[in-house]
Amino acid sequence: MIKGRLFFLLLSFFVSAFTVVAQEELPKEMVGAFKKGEAEQLKPYLGEKVQFIVEGDVSEPLIQKEAVGYLKGFFEKNKPSEFSVLHKSFREDTGFFIAKLTTAERKLRLYCLFNTTGEQLKINRMRIDKFIE
Repeated sequence: MIKGRLFFLLLSFFVSAFTVVAQEELPKEMVGAFKKGEAEQLKPYLGEKVQFIVEGDVSEPLIQKEAVGYLKGFFEKNKPSEFSVLHKSFREDTGFFIAKLTTAERKLRLYCLFNTTGEQLKINRMRIDKFIE
């Protein structure tokens, strides 16, 4: 009887741990869009307003359509050759991720803050700086 309860308890723990991990993954489509520099594909992951801080230059929060245009211009000047997520953290309804974006000319660090509602992830602030190794 005790072995059965222990088994059930362990099984419940592993199932709940797996569920938490599954909820804390970044959408593959979003990561793929960053890898390819496809601003339009990032639109579903941008909040109603997004603030950009690029190498110390702070923008006013841009509406989603303007944010897509901003990213298009950024990716035209900084064509990604590699993109990798270095760290991510999820809370109840917020989170962030840090990534390394490599271009032909330089390496950049992206720091993105986002809100989550259910399965939706919406970036509301993106900071881009020179990557320091």
